[in-house]
Amino acid sequence: VSSAVYGPLGAYIQIPFIVLSALVMFLDGSIGSIEDLKFTVLTHPGYFLFIPRLLSALFGTLLVIAIYKLSKELTGHKTIAFCASTLTATSFVFVDISTVGRAWPEAMFFYVLATLFSIYAINSKLNRNRNVLLSFIFVSISYGFHQVGIFAIFLIFMLFFLSGTLKKIDKKLFLLSFMTCLLLILIFSFLSKSSN
Repeated sequence: VSSAVYGPLGAYIQIPFIVLSALVMFLDGSIGSIEDLKFTVLTHPGYFLFIPRLLSALFGTLLVIAIYKLSKELTGHKTIAFCASTLTATSFVFVDISTVGRAWPEAMFFYVLATLFSIYAINSKLNRNRNVLLSFIFVSISYGFHQVGIFAIFLIFMLFFLSGTLKKIDKKLFLLSFMTCLLLILIFSFLSKSSN
C-alpha cells in the first residue's frame, strides 16, 4: 500500500481551491494575467501547497467527528467515543501527513463513513438499503483518494456476513451497489494511470 499510486480525487478536489486562490491573487493585484500565474507557479515551487494541507486538515477534522460517531454507534458510550476521537485527533500519523498534504485523511474519512453506514445498515431497519448503497459508494470514494480504500470492501462484506444482514438486504440492490462500487473503482484506477 505504501507504494500505491494516489487516486485522482486528491488532485481534482484541489482545482476549485486553486481557481479561487488565483482569483484572489488577480483581485489583489499579485497577478495580472494567466501568464503571470504560470510564472508565479513555475518560479515559486510549493506556492499552492497550502491547499492540500488545508484539505488534509479539513478532512482530518471530519475524520475525528466520523470516528466519534462510529465509536458511539459501536459501543453506545460517549466516553469511549470521545477517547477514540481524541486519539485520532492527536495521532502522529495524521499530524505528519497533514503537513505534507497527502490524501490519507480524505481516504480514511470515507473509509470510516463506509464502515459507519454499514453499521447503520446492520443496526437499523429504516433506510437499510440506502445505507448499504452509501457504504459501497463511500468505499469507492475512499479508493478514489488512495488505494487503501479497497480494504473497506472486505470489511463491509465481513460485517454484513457475520451479522446476518445479507439475508435481510434486497439482493438486487446489494448487487447493484457492489457493481457501482466496482465500476467507480475501475474508473478511478483508469484515471490513476500515469498515461492519463
